[in-house]
Amino acid sequence: MALLFQGCKSVRDIGSQSPYSEMIGEKFVLEQDCYIFRFKDKRDTLFVANSSMVRYLPDIVSLELAQKKYKNVEIVGIIGKGSVFTVVACMEEKSPEDIFQRFKATFDNPSFNGEIIDVSYLTDLTKTPPEFEAISAKPLE
Repeated sequence: MALLFQGCKSVRDIGSQSPYSEMIGEKFVLEQDCYIFRFKDKRDTLFVANSSMVRYLPDIVSLELAQKKYKNVEIVGIIGKGSVFTVVACMEEKSPEDIFQRFKATFDNPSFNGEIIDVSYLTDLTKTPPEFEAISAKPLE
């Protein structure tokens, strides 16, 4: 019976529940240059991070790598330090092994205007709710 549940994942919107609802609409500023990328096996989701957050990304954020494949990701573009994003959703992903809360955001950037991007790699996922790491993003003042 356990084999039937392995690999099963459920996703639900928890953005209307406290304490996650307090984050919806909040604006943050990137503290580092980052890549916008997608995993080869998760083509429908865009993520933001760099090698200090995700070890399998290139060490130096470079526009030359935009639209290129690198290891198990496709680099869509870059987004610079100082870019502003707004948290628009929080989703809970539950599998038999883990539960993660993932923030989704939109960036105030013409290259990614209207795109919903997973900003969870900018957070400490071990905290509930996840908190943005000071080296990754800070609240817009």
